Amino acid sequence: MFRLFLVAVALAIAAGQAPAAGFVGNFQAAPPDPAHQRIALSLARGQIPQRIADHLNSVLQLPAPVLIQFQACGMENAFFSPRQRAVVFCYEMQDAIHKRVTWLSSSVGASTRTATEMLDGALWFILLHEVGHAVHQVADLPTLGRREDVADQLATWIAIRRPPAGVNEPITGGMLVFLNPQTRTDYEAMGGPHSLDAQRLMNVACWAFGADPVRYRELPDMVRLPDARRASCAEEWAAIDAAVPRLLGRVLKPARAAPW
Repeated sequence: MFRLFLVAVALAIAAGQAPAAGFVGNFQAAPPDPAHQRIALSLARGQIPQRIADHLNSVLQLPAPVLIQFQACGMENAFFSPRQRAVVFCYEMQDAIHKRVTWLSSSVGASTRTATEMLDGALWFILLHEVGHAVHQVADLPTLGRREDVADQLATWIAIRRPPAGVNEPITGGMLVFLNPQTRTDYEAMGGPHSLDAQRLMNVACWAFGADPVRYRELPDMVRLPDARRASCAEEWAAIDAAVPRLLGRVLKPARAAPW
């Protein structure tokens, strides 16, 4: 993976655009699995890795380069590697999310367009969560509390305040990631770095509802958010909305004047 990062840097230098800082998009072009080959082809046709990097660079200004790498991992995962300074999105994770969205389309009756928007939103939310980890590491930001919870807050904030062009469902799509019927609730899971999936699902729903109670008016009922928590969603979002720009500081670029 680190070699791929060096290759991406070398190519950028050869093109006269040495990435001294910021995000760089890359992907494994020839994975052995045919299903992953189709994903790689889609990434190439849409120039998706670089478009993702371009959007992130329009929002965040990092002091060092970070690779956005799509590849086969041998497991369903997405993660930030501090040693290699890379956000890795596994083809296996993309395939799993695609199957979940396909189920949504077939069993719930969602249209193809809705299913596609949910898929795009889920992929973006996962990426933004891992980018949150990357920003903390590379920019050496302070953290009080579990970093996984902070990463969820950063992902939600960027999805609402600085969404990528053409991505309509980064919040509701992202919530699909937490809809896992086999979620563990044993002591090992409760003592892990992440909040339980049900808690993450309710957190994102609450923050989004607090940010825009009209657009996201259905989310509290969808996740059965307790009434007592609903009453505090606007306050919770206001705290996140005020804290994130202060936390990011110079890392956060000014918002564009024109809407997306």
